[in-house]
Amino acid sequence: MVLDVRTTNTLSASAGGPAAHLRALEAAKTVKYQGYYRKFLPFVIDLGGAVSMRSIGALKLIAKLAADAARPRLPWEAFEWSTHMQRRIAVAMVRCTAWIATREPAREAVPGSRAGLARLGGADRGSAPAEARA
Repeated sequence: MVLDVRTTNTLSASAGGPAAHLRALEAAKTVKYQGYYRKFLPFVIDLGGAVSMRSIGALKLIAKLAADAARPRLPWEAFEWSTHMQRRIAVAMVRCTAWIATREPAREAVPGSRAGLARLGGADRGSAPAEARA
């Protein structure tokens, strides 16, 4: 079984509706890879952690195969595992998105550039860069 994972932002203006956007990405993945693998499953997840019913089905299949390999198990345990997997994946997506949104990018002083001089500590908007004053 091959699982191809794709992340997307369903809140973007180009996404249209979230469910339709997820289905369109899954369909594109299926068309692209179905001929290469006997058992191909697309897994498309939103940056907020939302997944489609088809992606939940992929998690259920993985959990069922794991439960079959780890016999004896109760019949409902595989579905419980798939729910826990989806929750962990969703939390990881939200954490990653929050980190990206709140991180402070590294500031590099570019020679000859006056962009961001007010934030470089001590230099004001009206003064020339240190190289120009020397």
